[in-house]
Amino acid sequence: MISTSACKQRFGYAALNSRVLGVFLGLALSVACTASNDHAAVRNTADVIFFGGTILTMDEAQPTAEAVAIQEGRIVSVGRRVDVMKTHGRETELVDLNGGALLPGFHNAHVHPALAAVAEGWEEISGFKNPTAEATWAALAKAVQKHPPGEWVFAYGWDPILVKGLGTPTLEQLDEIAPVNPLFVTPQGGHQAFLNSRALAEAGITGDTPDPGHGAYYERDAGGALTGRLVEQPAFFPVQQKYGMPQSSRGWRESMQRVFRRHAEMGVTSVTTMGIMIPTKEVFDIYRDLTEAEPLIRHNVFLTWYARDQLENLKVDEGHSLFRVKGMKIWYDGSPYSATMLLEDPYVDNEFTRAALGINAGARGHANWKGDELFVAMQEAHRDGWQIAVHTQGDRALRETLQVMERVASQSSLVDRRHRFEHLMLAEPALFERLAQAGISASFHIQHIHYYGQVLRDSILGAERAERMLPLRSAMLAGTRPSLHSDHPMFSSTPMELVQTAVTRSTREGDQLGANETVSIAEALRAMTLNPAWQVHEEDRTGSIAVGKLADLVLLSTNPLEARPDELGQINVDQTWVGGILVWDRKCDSNCDRTAGATY
Repeated sequence: MISTSACKQRFGYAALNSRVLGVFLGLALSVACTASNDHAAVRNTADVIFFGGTILTMDEAQPTAEAVAIQEGRIVSVGRRVDVMKTHGRETELVDLNGGALLPGFHNAHVHPALAAVAEGWEEISGFKNPTAEATWAALAKAVQKHPPGEWVFAYGWDPILVKGLGTPTLEQLDEIAPVNPLFVTPQGGHQAFLNSRALAEAGITGDTPDPGHGAYYERDAGGALTGRLVEQPAFFPVQQKYGMPQSSRGWRESMQRVFRRHAEMGVTSVTTMGIMIPTKEVFDIYRDLTEAEPLIRHNVFLTWYARDQLENLKVDEGHSLFRVKGMKIWYDGSPYSATMLLEDPYVDNEFTRAALGINAGARGHANWKGDELFVAMQEAHRDGWQIAVHTQGDRALRETLQVMERVASQSSLVDRRHRFEHLMLAEPALFERLAQAGISASFHIQHIHYYGQVLRDSILGAERAERMLPLRSAMLAGTRPSLHSDHPMFSSTPMELVQTAVTRSTREGDQLGANETVSIAEALRAMTLNPAWQVHEEDRTGSIAVGKLADLVLLSTNPLEARPDELGQINVDQTWVGGILVWDRKCDSNCDRTAGATY
């Protein structure tokens, strides 16, 4: 039993080219589809019933169930199998879970699909594929050789954290490896870029070019000469936008849809784009239109404060059922790997931080805002109805931004904005009580522990600070309803890998950091489902399996509550459903029949 719009799509209505014929058939199909829907209502039968496994609802009133029925893309019955089967009819599809576990679809609370789409056309030189410094340099040289003389070369994934001895590329090294090509190299963390001389010249960046502001700058040596290092997005994005983007709207759409398909394969049914990192109307339109053309995922979007004028006249909750504009993203500090994370105490000073990361002795990072600028921006966004999401990594960054946000809230009668802080590497646990009182939530980039935990402890922050970083349990106990995220494409971790790290707090090398901040498997699953739905005011539609909610579901091969904590990340996603449509099936990959009844 499908909706009128879904019924028309099934019969190919959208493909009709003749306006007259389209109107004629459209009327006929509307009558047919409406009749079908009326018949469904009379019979009160489900389109699909799930049974035969564990159903983890994330609903505190009914944590588990034996069966679930969906009709018209929504959940109509949850509970005992004998009761749910009362909705069974002649056309009901029965889905045997075969001992697997059905959960509400995962929500990745902080991703950047456009950046992932752009990276598809770049050369990968990451530490995930190149484990040594020699291999990384060889990969970069090979990437340059693939391009004719004079053509721009973009490479991503430079990673001196994972790759020992790699260090920071110098202007001279980049000039030597690419003498006749403009070269743009971005590290895995994405908060800086390294350009060779030809790239600087073509981009028009000289020693006299003023820094863009908001914490972004063109690094210069002691004599004032450019080093080729561009720090923070306002400095390097104009270069990336002009020379490193897909060359056509079709290329954009195809790359972006591949990104969304990969999320579906991971069991992700909702994402939040945390700042349109490529703030163009074209990207925004593709974001919006793709979710209608092929509904693989629900998409919540936060705009970018420094580029808001490029996407003016947008309003909160503008969009449709699968795509909604939600908030405004602000960067207060930067990254721990570029000395731009704002700290109370200095970074550890050693050969690694100086040579590999370019961090000077005594560096504490810096804020991207000065004086009352942040208060004025937050006050305006809050007044205009936006959710505010603030990138804060360092302990000092959180303290300062929280003071500003509390000041904004104290001068306003508007409530339940659900403002939030992002990443929170060194958040002070004691501050979460204040966050909860102010109605502010938190989203944790938990995979810093898994991928970079050992280096953060041994070389960048020291043991004491590493033990208290990413304090997820403290945030939960305070009642801030925290979420987990991967910051994709920085890390392409699956939701269950995020869950594993939250539960074990283990590094790749097997060390545990911050044992007192571990959470239970159930708590970690909640941070990937209902909590992130609540953070974007979507908890009435998604995030749990309950009657009336949208049928966004993920089928896992194993019940995660019964799995070993160190094996959670290995659990397979067998199926992903969005609004009652099967969008991913591990058995048939992308060739599945996606017509099983739904609205969006």
